[in-house]
Amino acid sequence: MNCSLREEIARHIELYTYPFLLGIGTIGNLLSIMVLIQMRQHSVYRYLTFMAIADTVLLYIGLLRDLLLSSNFEIHIQGTLLCKLHVFFFYNTLHLSSWFRCCLNLDRYVAVKFPIYTSKWCRTRQASINSTIVFFVLSLSNAHLLIFVQGDDNYPQNILNSTGSTVNPFQYQQCYLHPDYVHFFEHIYTWIDMFLVTIIPFIFIILCNLTVINRVFLVSGSSKKSEIVSRSKATNRLRSLCLMMICSSFVFVATTLPVTAFIIDLLSHKASIDDMRCRRIQWTVYNILMYFNYA
Repeated sequence: MNCSLREEIARHIELYTYPFLLGIGTIGNLLSIMVLIQMRQHSVYRYLTFMAIADTVLLYIGLLRDLLLSSNFEIHIQGTLLCKLHVFFFYNTLHLSSWFRCCLNLDRYVAVKFPIYTSKWCRTRQASINSTIVFFVLSLSNAHLLIFVQGDDNYPQNILNSTGSTVNPFQYQQCYLHPDYVHFFEHIYTWIDMFLVTIIPFIFIILCNLTVINRVFLVSGSSKKSEIVSRSKATNRLRSLCLMMICSSFVFVATTLPVTAFIIDLLSHKASIDDMRCRRIQWTVYNILMYFNYA
């Protein structure tokens, strides 16, 4: 199978799956937001609301962009201002979604491990403060994208043809990296991105939930019979929530890790245009997996 045929097959897969994921993800996330906003009595619901908002924004920043690229219109992100803003918000929203998930699990960990601090730290107001801090920290850590990402209007055509490196050969074909920034982005930031999006949140979530489950079993085992009866429903709910979060974290890492690892491999080995065309189907499958998580 030649590269042109593979590229065409990948494009048809995208045209059928991307609208479905975008529609399902939009409906599901908006319904979640509508329900969660009304449940203001607990910090968990506040974190879940922020997660749903981040996932919705990501679908329209990332998935809609990929759908427009796959369509017959082939609409590209281009121009310096649009490239800077789009790349920054795309990566920042990816990181936010993962770390709101971490905040949710940390909230449950504090509530179980240090119940004396629950009234102070596990409140909706504190959840909003924590989420705001996470937003500003991640925004500052990704601010370099606003400085070193450029559009084609900042580069003469002869420079683009010889040394221009794009942010992503599949998604940002007309958004370029400053020459002094190429090495950092391709060999360092891609690894940072993978750890911020997938590796660290996954480890963090697993450790928090294993600790919570262990604590729940210890409390259940050491309580009196009367206390066990009164706490059984709450304990079972918490245990079920922890098990669900552990299962979802495995789904999370299985859907987000392949695409980040693929980009690292692609950029570190400086794949040629023909090689990228041949690997378009592989990219499409990984991309669908990633957006399945957010949809």
